[in-house]
Amino acid sequence: MVDEKMNSPTLLTGLSIAYLILVACVDYVTHRIPNWLTGLAAAMMLTYQYSEFGNPGLVLSLLGMLVAMSIFFPLYLIKTLGAGDVKAIAAVGIVLGPKYIVLASAAILITGLVLAVIQLFMESKSIRSACFQIIGILMMPLVTKETATERENNENSVKDRYPHKKMPYGLSIAIGSIGALLYKRGF
Repeated sequence: MVDEKMNSPTLLTGLSIAYLILVACVDYVTHRIPNWLTGLAAAMMLTYQYSEFGNPGLVLSLLGMLVAMSIFFPLYLIKTLGAGDVKAIAAVGIVLGPKYIVLASAAILITGLVLAVIQLFMESKSIRSACFQIIGILMMPLVTKETATERENNENSVKDRYPHKKMPYGLSIAIGSIGALLYKRGF
């Protein structure tokens, strides 16, 4: 029942959206999401949730943070996301709670996929080249049976085969999370 009452007030939603826009901008420029930014936002969000909803609100906020981390931490382990990305998403989980962070996670992952494909097409010399790169990236796990050590040894050759830039994931985090925040608010 507390989850339904925790429909983020306008102030918290606005601050969360401002945080997400800042995350997207900073990540785009620096390819990093600073710990101080995420830590400050998380502390403010937890404090607000506790002061507004007491212990039940704090528990739901922490559960939202843990659900977000459990979804995205494996992506950090396989070097798909950076640690700052995972921490930024976990901070958003504080406001969204466990129910809506799952929705946000799906939106973040889909947005990230779409933006990565767009980036790949923009960086490729031709549509045909981009399509072959996408097929190669998707097929690599199916045709490559390598151990973790072999994967590390082959990491440079993979970078040579697919020489596109690393995509800052902050924009995907912002788009997916803002969508979930607005959905939660009933917009």
